[in-house]
Amino acid sequence: MNIPFKINPREKKIILAGSIAVILIFMYLFSAWYSDVRASTREYIEAKRITLDKQLNKIAGKATVQKRFENLKNNLEVLDSRLLSGDKPPVVAANIQRILKDLANNVGIDIKSEKALTPEENGLYLAIPVEIGFTANTDEIKKMLYRIKTSKSLLIISEMKIRVNNRRKPVNAHVNLSVKGFIKKPQLSVKGKKEGANAS
Repeated sequence: MNIPFKINPREKKIILAGSIAVILIFMYLFSAWYSDVRASTREYIEAKRITLDKQLNKIAGKATVQKRFENLKNNLEVLDSRLLSGDKPPVVAANIQRILKDLANNVGIDIKSEKALTPEENGLYLAIPVEIGFTANTDEIKKMLYRIKTSKSLLIISEMKIRVNNRRKPVNAHVNLSVKGFIKKPQLSVKGKKEGANAS
């Protein structure tokens, strides 16, 4: 004999309230879990981003250093290509005097005096100074200075003295120029040759 199971209204309310409470508890637990997971994911992504930024900065830094090194290397190669040949200062001084005479002739200047000065230490290089004297007008002096500056060989004007006989009419001026050319230090060249010979 089956006895029908009856639930009175009061019990229905209790069951409904309990079901709602269980659902709310599950929703709360799920929300808390989701918030934790989301926070952990955000922290993980942020940590990865910081690590990636550091790696990118290192790569960019290396690229910058490499670019500077290449620029310095290229500048040094250009500088070395403009050095004078020879390892004996008197020979190099004579070569500088010849170059200056050629430059002067091109602008119509006649060099009246020339003198080799004492070589100077300049780091890895040796500066070979010479002094020349000539008489020229303003335009010729400007052209001479420009040709020295743009010469294929690296020449630097270290001193210039100008005097005129007539200050009221300074048509021509007496000019004394000290000009330096550069070579690698002879001992470095000799050392390189010895190392090459030993290697062979």
